[in-house]
Amino acid sequence: MLKYLESPLVKYALGLIELIFAIAFVLKTLDAGTAAPFVKAVYGASEAFAAPFDGMFRDKHLRGGGMLDMAILSGMAIYAVLVFAPVALHKKYKKERTVVV
Repeated sequence: MLKYLESPLVKYALGLIELIFAIAFVLKTLDAGTAAPFVKAVYGASEAFAAPFDGMFRDKHLRGGGMLDMAILSGMAIYAVLVFAPVALHKKYKKERTVVV
């Protein structure tokens, strides 16, 4: 299974999800309105991936009207760890098991 996590496709998919999260985070922080189709599309795409993390932490509302969406920040961190940690651990464990004669 780890060879699939090392594939470029998985890394590109994670990069795309992280990019969507980053754009959504900036838009929510700046209190972008959902009247614009681009904003609505970004929010819709990010909510699909952030849904497992809703309610994990409370969102922080800012004085200017924006908010720090903690589900998006949690999703960015957890998805990255879920992809890169197993690969790094596998490489480390594989390197330790290699015996040089």
